Amino acid sequence: MDRLRADENVQLRIVEVWRFQGFAIQAYLQLFTSERINNRNAETIERAKPITHTNCEH
Repeated sequence: MDRLRADENVQLRIVEVWRFQGFAIQAYLQLFTSERINNRNAETIERAKPITHTNCEH
């Protein structure tokens, strides 16, 4: 009986760890994708700016 309960506890712990890892991966992916979106927005803003020649040697 105790052996069965111990196995259940191990399984529960595995599920908890797995669930935590899932949340961590989700959070990381969310952060990563939002960072990529921000970078893409910054790139488009840079592209939309008028081109000014600051270092032209005339």
